[in-house]
Amino acid sequence: MKIAQVSHPGVRVPPIKYGGAELVIANLINGLVNRGHQVTLFGTKDSATKAQRVISFTDKPLGLGTESVTSVDNRMVAALTLFRAYQLADQFDIVHWHVSHDLWPVMLASIIPQKSVVTFHNFFTSDKLDDFFKLFKDVTCNISISESFRRKIPLKFQAVVHNGINIRELSFSPKGGNYISWLGRFSPVKGTHFVIKVAQRLKKVVKLAAPPPQVPKQEMYFKKEIRPHLRSKNVQYIGEVDTNQKSNLLQSSRVFLNPIQWDEAFGLVVPEANACGTPVIAYARGSMPELIKDGVNGFLVKPNDLEGMIKLTEKIYQMPEDKYRAMRRACRQHVEENFTVEKMVDGYERVYEKVIADFKSKNPKS
Repeated sequence: MKIAQVSHPGVRVPPIKYGGAELVIANLINGLVNRGHQVTLFGTKDSATKAQRVISFTDKPLGLGTESVTSVDNRMVAALTLFRAYQLADQFDIVHWHVSHDLWPVMLASIIPQKSVVTFHNFFTSDKLDDFFKLFKDVTCNISISESFRRKIPLKFQAVVHNGINIRELSFSPKGGNYISWLGRFSPVKGTHFVIKVAQRLKKVVKLAAPPPQVPKQEMYFKKEIRPHLRSKNVQYIGEVDTNQKSNLLQSSRVFLNPIQWDEAFGLVVPEANACGTPVIAYARGSMPELIKDGVNGFLVKPNDLEGMIKLTEKIYQMPEDKYRAMRRACRQHVEENFTVEKMVDGYERVYEKVIADFKSKNPKS
């Protein structure tokens, strides 16, 4: 198949460091090319995938900070990237649009639904969302990355395709280490302050990996909830990490904590931590019950039950060595069976084939 992958040019594909959706897009492109498909990426010129062609209006990522997002020039580049994919749609069997930073892909896909697939990696809050849902309620080419997210959005979905990770880039450690790990961005919805509270109560070291705050809301959260604790020896902020640093961080930790404060669509860091052998304890909301099999690759806690998270973290520290190592092996196995690039590519190939077959059945002469 000839397939277009359309990514917002705010972030490189894959990201050099932080960026979940763009890492998934890169994994998908590489997996599709490995299976013989011809892939064109609409994104940044410096993207580094196996795509045979890159169509771009910018040499480097635009960025996602306030100034970058509001810049007229940057908004024009983002619009041109999307519109060019629409203009060239006849060159492809499938145009795969990725919703991560705005909703324009849905609007363009609605014009050419016969060859469009739209993956929702993220969603947004707006007083105008009801109007959006009404306008696009009949668009059927949407894909969700989790069942929970599918139930949350009042649109029609073709399928659920879970994100897949390249487990060859994440080293497995059978024994782990002794600190608590957390990786993400400093935002109230990520619940980093709960991670710090758990570490302080249990007198454990916690290592936090995240890019510097990029927008005012993140800066306020960091200043109030994170920075005051960095004077403590137990709380270590190691900055933004690349793939190798991420692997080292996760494989050498005892447990990863994920006390999310929102219904996260997926949460790529959960299978990433598991691939390194590290169990995850998360608040049971959003996609977490789909990613974590309670007692197998981690534990689920009632949302905002800090005491419950503390008790389960302590439980992992107190596990006999043989049981803890068995859990680490189970973590890796859980990812191998459910969240690999190969599994993800299988899912998208089925979706592509169905979209093409449905169109041909309705338009036999085309």
